[in-house]
Amino acid sequence: MKLIFGTYLDGTSWSDEQASSGKLQLGPSGMLNFLETRLGLSRPDSHPAMRINQYLQRLQACDSPDAWFHNSLHADAWSTAKQLLAWRDQLIEAGWKGQMDKHCSARLQALGTLEQSSLPLIAGREDRLREILRMLEKCNTISVHTINIQEPFKLLPPVWQTILSRLRDMGVHLHQSLPIIRTDKTSDLAKVQSVLNNAVHKTAAIKDDESLVMAKAPDEWEAAESLALWLAADPAQHKELTIICGADTDVLDQALQRHGLPQLGGSDSSRWRASLQVLPLVMANAWKPVEVQRLIELLSLPMAPIPIAAVRHFLHALRKEPGVGGDAWKEALRHITVEQQNKLSEKGSDNAEALAEASVSMLNAYLAEDRYMPDSGIPEEVLHKRCQWIIEWLGWQAKNDPMLIEALSHAREMQKLAKGKGLIPRITLERMLDSVIGIGCTAPDRIEEAAHWKIVTHPGQITTPCKTIIWWGFIDPQLTPLTYWSKTERDALRKYSIELEDSVLARRREAEAWKRGFNQADETMLLFYPSQMHGEEVYPHPYWDEIRNAAVKGRPNMPPEILLASLLKETSTLTNKETWQLAGRRLILKKMQEPIWETPTGNFTIPADTVSPPDTLSYTKMNTLLACPMKWVLHYHSGLRVPDALSLPTDNQMIGNLCHRIVENLYSGGNKQWTPEDAEAQALKLYDSLTPAMASELLLEGRELDNSRYRRSVAKAVKQLAGAVEQLGLTVEQSEGKLQGDFVGIPFIGYADLLLHDKNGNPFVLDLKWSGSSSYRKKEIEEGSALQLASYAWMLRTTAPEAQIHSAYF
Repeated sequence: MKLIFGTYLDGTSWSDEQASSGKLQLGPSGMLNFLETRLGLSRPDSHPAMRINQYLQRLQACDSPDAWFHNSLHADAWSTAKQLLAWRDQLIEAGWKGQMDKHCSARLQALGTLEQSSLPLIAGREDRLREILRMLEKCNTISVHTINIQEPFKLLPPVWQTILSRLRDMGVHLHQSLPIIRTDKTSDLAKVQSVLNNAVHKTAAIKDDESLVMAKAPDEWEAAESLALWLAADPAQHKELTIICGADTDVLDQALQRHGLPQLGGSDSSRWRASLQVLPLVMANAWKPVEVQRLIELLSLPMAPIPIAAVRHFLHALRKEPGVGGDAWKEALRHITVEQQNKLSEKGSDNAEALAEASVSMLNAYLAEDRYMPDSGIPEEVLHKRCQWIIEWLGWQAKNDPMLIEALSHAREMQKLAKGKGLIPRITLERMLDSVIGIGCTAPDRIEEAAHWKIVTHPGQITTPCKTIIWWGFIDPQLTPLTYWSKTERDALRKYSIELEDSVLARRREAEAWKRGFNQADETMLLFYPSQMHGEEVYPHPYWDEIRNAAVKGRPNMPPEILLASLLKETSTLTNKETWQLAGRRLILKKMQEPIWETPTGNFTIPADTVSPPDTLSYTKMNTLLACPMKWVLHYHSGLRVPDALSLPTDNQMIGNLCHRIVENLYSGGNKQWTPEDAEAQALKLYDSLTPAMASELLLEGRELDNSRYRRSVAKAVKQLAGAVEQLGLTVEQSEGKLQGDFVGIPFIGYADLLLHDKNGNPFVLDLKWSGSSSYRKKEIEEGSALQLASYAWMLRTTAPEAQIHSAYF
């Protein structure tokens, strides 16, 4: 068996050859599995979250007020366990066995105490590497003949240096891949490569032959179009082409498709895909107070564990009252119950009513009633039931959507993690979800199409020379910061012959992989750098600094700005001329004909019998008809409207609705007259009782000040309203009083906020408005354009033609 081993070869094909036997390309994970198989150490896989959960149990068992991790554990238990486990694994990889002494740091002492715990801990990657080393010490042979190492041996992680050294002692031949040095070629690329490899080139003249070019585009769309044009210019050369694309290729694939080229199908892993959001959103709706936006998001998911018919009613209720448990929510529950009962009856169910009520009761429990305080936590049995709800709802659909299988596995993992935890605080539950879902998954509908070129995700995966290399998305990869171990800690570990890898070594290994991939380009190296991605500024890849420096060294007599201009091409300058040219390829561009734009039409005329007369009219409908007849037709006749999920009342509209309900409740009972002080006191009580159902967002953490201000303002407004009614000698007859008139044979209906009468029995209609300013309404009255008040007065006139009618805004 012949192996090719490299730090970045995980995820690549087993061999670059069209047909081979007994040869494998392996990265660290692949080599780990290979050696375990050869040594008989294979074991079932377990989710990483299970190890964190087990380590958390160790922390809880070892916790005390004096423990180094005590405060962190009580603030965020899961994250503390996750971080300490990561540190522990780094030490285990270095050969640590839990040794510590009284002079080492508090961190090492805490880790040592945890390592000596008798509680179980599933072996991680680092434990498995040490187990392989222990087994290799007992073996004399292994069925491997040669291992070709891609990077310099001294740059490998120490544990791999030890493993490979032991394999060499067992008779395995280790070969080091040497850098390719092209001192005989005269291209700019070869000269830069020579400088990077500290080799002396025959000629140092940079001649701008475009063998090495960084194409800079203003955004990913123009970069993708430039690359697609370059590939379309000479498809016959694709057999000797390698494309590096570690990022998502959706934009590039669209450009390739337009030019009739195969798509790359690259997709970033994402935790925000709709299928993977079912579990987090179900859990997010287990807390008090209700977060209406999270509830809306759950109801809006295409695969939410809620019947579609029920979703429609719930969203409609939330549009009326952004909360749960109020009149609108209860009305939605009634509609859903009736619909489900009818549906079950049509299927011949004998107990349709009981089944429908049970189903709706369960929905109401999961969405509204069964909620828990975040600090106290959710009981593990309730969490288990919610996960089971997801599993049972999505299980039968999994065969049609591969991503649902992933979502189902997440729900099952959460059930396992919750076992034995009792009450789980919100912060712990959310950290558990983060660990279970991880980085998410790639899009299942993104598929790589057959092509002659080769695709890799990292330059370190290119193991053989190729004519041309394209590096798509040549931007800063934003490397993860490495763990800091102090000199005191490193010295303490050295007493036990434990040497932690120097962080500089890891960075050099990464830079070496960049250079190794760059060296494999034989004739052309194209780097595509979009200066903006998703509308945000990004920076070139760090290796660009190495390339520029090498180019300047290769031509010391040329001004750097002129030299670098020969390497950097702005894609925007390539498309403003008839001949498009980049890196030795040309295309003739044809100017598009100027489109003939139609003159915008200001008026649309439709046949008189197209729109049927409405069944009823109201002020709102009439106002829309006068202001914009087209909107009236589209909304009231064609039924086009903003979805309920996007029309949730908030701010002034939400408080206005709440204030209307408070006034309605004040005057809809037996007491129609209130003193200002009593009205204010009752308004405060009603505000507190109605807010969870009609303005639940004000109860969320961080909104305490807003809630307090609104509470005072609403109570003050109601007090002033009662004072005005008392001062004017008015008597309230009805709140939300129905008014009706006849307009060209069509019933004209309205609902007055307050219907009153004065001492002489004359009707008085009052319309309530919640606003930051009253000047607009005053102007309406002064100019005679207060159509809403006019419509109320007109409808009152039909029932009391001789009365002196008054109307007003408050």
